[in-house]
Amino acid sequence: MLTDDADWDAPIWDMDKSKLPRLAQAIHEFAKELTKDFTFRVAWIGESTLRRESIELPDLIHVIREGKLENRVEYVVHNV
Repeated sequence: MLTDDADWDAPIWDMDKSKLPRLAQAIHEFAKELTKDFTFRVAWIGESTLRRESIELPDLIHVIREGKLENRVEYVVHNV
């Protein structure tokens, strides 16, 4: 998913644009199976998140499709 040039310290993950629609679809399908809110963590293995951001599912899907996932953020997704 990440490009070969992905930087650990970049504020936004550098993701392979061709893979983003499938990731967005996977998150959407996952969310359809849930009856409540969930969290989606964006962090390198072993790193903690720096902040939490409240977001509605359609907005998260848009962020993913646009390749704008922020590094070290825990998205609290409101499954509407």
